[in-house]
Amino acid sequence: MAIATRDIPAAIQRQPVAGAALLLAFVVALFASAFLLFSVQPMVSRMLLPRLGGSPAVWNTCVCFFQATLLLGYCYAHWLAEWRRPRGQVALHALVLAGALVFLPLSLGVDAPPAGAQPADWLLARLMLAVGAPFVAIAATAPLLQHWFSRTTHPRAHDPYFLYVASNAGSLLALLGYPVLIETTLGLSGQAQLWSFGFAATAAAVLACGVVASRRATPLADQADPQTDAAAGMTVQEGLRWIILAFVPSALMLAVTTYITTDIAATPLFWVAPLTIYILTFMLAFSRRPLIGLRALLPLQGIALAAAALAGLNGTPAAAGLILSLVVFALTSAVCHTELAQRRPDAPRLTSYFLLISIGGALGGSFSALLAPALFRGPFEYPLLLIAACLLRPPPPRLPTEARENWAIRGDLLLPVVLMGVAVALLWAESPAGPEFLRPAARIAAVAVPAAALLWFTGRRVRLAMALAGCLLFPMFVDASGALTTTRNFFGVHRVRRVPSEDLIVLQHGTTVHGMQGTRPGEEFTPLGYYDTAGPFGRMFAALARRGAPIAAVGVLGLGIGGLGCYAHPGEAWTFREIDPEVERLARDQRWFHVMAGCGNRPAVVLGDARLTLAADANVKYDLLVIDAFSSDSIPMHLITREALALYLSRLTPNGIVLFHVSNRYLDLTPVVARLAADAGAPARHLLAPPMGAGLRRIGAEVVAVAAPGGNLDFLGDSWDTPKPGSALWTDERSNILGVMRWR
Repeated sequence: MAIATRDIPAAIQRQPVAGAALLLAFVVALFASAFLLFSVQPMVSRMLLPRLGGSPAVWNTCVCFFQATLLLGYCYAHWLAEWRRPRGQVALHALVLAGALVFLPLSLGVDAPPAGAQPADWLLARLMLAVGAPFVAIAATAPLLQHWFSRTTHPRAHDPYFLYVASNAGSLLALLGYPVLIETTLGLSGQAQLWSFGFAATAAAVLACGVVASRRATPLADQADPQTDAAAGMTVQEGLRWIILAFVPSALMLAVTTYITTDIAATPLFWVAPLTIYILTFMLAFSRRPLIGLRALLPLQGIALAAAALAGLNGTPAAAGLILSLVVFALTSAVCHTELAQRRPDAPRLTSYFLLISIGGALGGSFSALLAPALFRGPFEYPLLLIAACLLRPPPPRLPTEARENWAIRGDLLLPVVLMGVAVALLWAESPAGPEFLRPAARIAAVAVPAAALLWFTGRRVRLAMALAGCLLFPMFVDASGALTTTRNFFGVHRVRRVPSEDLIVLQHGTTVHGMQGTRPGEEFTPLGYYDTAGPFGRMFAALARRGAPIAAVGVLGLGIGGLGCYAHPGEAWTFREIDPEVERLARDQRWFHVMAGCGNRPAVVLGDARLTLAADANVKYDLLVIDAFSSDSIPMHLITREALALYLSRLTPNGIVLFHVSNRYLDLTPVVARLAADAGAPARHLLAPPMGAGLRRIGAEVVAVAAPGGNLDFLGDSWDTPKPGSALWTDERSNILGVMRWR
């Protein structure tokens, strides 16, 4: 509560008790409604993940939906505010809130998208039916309460925007509290029930504020002053400016979110980081005394954009790139939101102002979540949005003479081209293709020269935007041109690449290689990469062969290019389960890969979420079930829970084994699987094989084998150790991603 009210001055104590109580009631209602709005988003997205394979696009599509319904809520609030009868507004809003109660408690059902359906379309329809009405009803609260407050006799009524701080504080607390407190202490059903109770309580508080405000409203004649209305009017240009300033940070938020969740985990802990920054910058921008103004923000943003351009040209380690992307996003959001706050109109146009901001936010979300995947084969939206952020910066002051101004404009176009030419030459000089004696100096110059130029460019927005376009887009186009084919859909970006130095063709999803085929004669059916014969998978199949028990059926959750099928023996039935139809299409494309045609005894491929399709096949039994369904390094968390393991064990033959592939750069999943096995009373063994060399042929892998309760894994040998269980038991209702983060 301290966060929500710190911006409200000590003048409250000097007001009459009734005025202080009125203000406090509005602050509490706004805080509570915002908390509900931003806690339901990660909760509902978490509920939907199991139906859609844990794809990061689930969160982005959900955010897009919530931005669109927020717009509907603001449209409704604006329409309602046009009435000149405050009591009629309260009565109608009471009916809307009562109607929303019919949809509570929230339930999204248990079915999945039908085969062949577009996941995004199914997801949006399901959200509209289950969550749309309550969300729209509560989304109208912020502009409506501020409008009602502006029509009271309270001394602060003429400028109600300070109440926006209370609203954003509630949003911020929900986003921070959900992954750290709510998700770790309450199951999803408990979260839904608590949210429903909170909705009812908040609805009562909002209506109480409306009733009190209608009784303390200023006379209608005072509110309808034509001069005030005329002064508060806005131009089309100003309205468009509000929309654009809201569009860029909203779209950039989802672009950054895609990057984070693709490489780490599709979990609310990482979803909410960019959204928290987004809300925090809104909150600070609309505070009565902002901590930092545009005068300081603009140079900082310019430096961050220059650093992003330099990183695009030279590359950065994953952790540094993650931090830099968040810093650039934070400063860009702060600049846009601060300018929005400085351009806010008088109270009579409050609802119009918030409506246009909401339009910009909804358009930004739709661009990144729905339009960009259809328009671009690669993640080009991120650099394009940074370029747009450059162009939104204030124009530089005109130079003293017309000639100097003309030269500066020419420099805006020519100097970035010169910079790119110099940078490419320096990068070539430091590469193995360049002269050896120049490499040490070229390595330094390749960073120092572009850095100095980019910092110089920050004073002119077009020049910086052009340089940023070259530094970010040129490497992406070069990278794309090196791919044999690139595709993009709801589940991510897939690239097929040729690696001549290692005689390989690889399938890459995000930043992770998901399958590879050798191009040397006689090698196309040889397991490579994670599945190398010297690694854990090769050792598992070798141990199974020594055990002597025949293998009749093998199931694999996750396809890649079907590389595991290279271990199949005649007579074995192999089945792959894959949620992404594009992966199957690429794996079967014999221009690139031949594994599916030549290995696995012509394996079956079942499309759909692996866990759901496995649950639907009640009669299937496997001697070996491999869980290898990761998207980049992001884990579909619903495939590694107590309920999931119970399903896997029920699909095993008496001597069957579940083999979890837990290789991950960011998460230590071995204790999670060991804890699940201990909970089920099942034996578990662990094997970590480090990479052999720096190439792709033997990447190294980490696996955990789990047998049915009462089974025996001693045949695996002494190289397999017994893993130590973690403290947290992951279930469909609850998980703890923080506890398994690799912090080193």
